[in-house]
Amino acid sequence: MRTTTIHQLYDPSELRRLMALAPGGPLSIRQLAARSGMKKSRLGYMLTRGPYRVSEAEAERIALILEVKKGHLFAPIEHERVHEREGLKVASEHSLKMQEASHKSWARTLNRTARTTPARNALAERWRREAREMHPDGTEEQIEQAAESLRSAYYADLARRSAEARRVKGRLQREQDERKRRRLAARAAELGRELQEVGDDAAELDAA
Repeated sequence: MRTTTIHQLYDPSELRRLMALAPGGPLSIRQLAARSGMKKSRLGYMLTRGPYRVSEAEAERIALILEVKKGHLFAPIEHERVHEREGLKVASEHSLKMQEASHKSWARTLNRTARTTPARNALAERWRREAREMHPDGTEEQIEQAAESLRSAYYADLARRSAEARRVKGRLQREQDERKRRRLAARAAELGRELQEVGDDAAELDAA
C-alpha cells in the first residue's frame, strides 16, 4: 500500500490572521490562492468549513508566502489510505495541542494590548503607505484621512467575506438537511411497503 503525506491545518483563524499581516500587505483568499497555486474555492472552504488538508507542496508554498515555518500552520500526516481515520485523529490531537499552547501563551500575557500592538502598527503603516502612493502630494492630515478610509474599507471587506462564508455554509447545511430528509422519507416509504406486504401475507394466512 502506497504511503502518502498530507498536511492538516491547525487553525483556520490563525491562517486568516497571518494573511492579514502578510509581508507586503494583507492577502485576500483570491491572492493567496493565486500565489500558492490553489483553487480559490478550495482555499475558501479550507478557511470556512474544511476539509483542512493540503499537500506537502501547498503547505510549503503557503508558509513561504506568509514567511512562517510550515509547522506553525500545518501538521504532517503520513498514513496509508486505509488508515485515513487514524491520520485525522492524529491531526486533531496536533490541533488540540496547538490550541492548548496558544491559550497558555495568552494566559502568561498580562498586557494583551501591548502584545498585539506591533501587528496593529504594521497594518496601520501599510494603509499609510498605500495612501501616500495614491496621494503623493497630500498633506499628513490628508494621508491620515485616506489611510483611515482604507482601514474602514479593509474591515468592511472582511465583514462582507465573513457574511458570504456564513451564507454559503448555511446553504450547504440546508442542502444537506434536505438530502437527509429525502433519504429518511424514502426509507419510511420502503418500510411502509414492507409492513403492508407483511399485513397482506398475514391476511392470506388467516383466510386459509
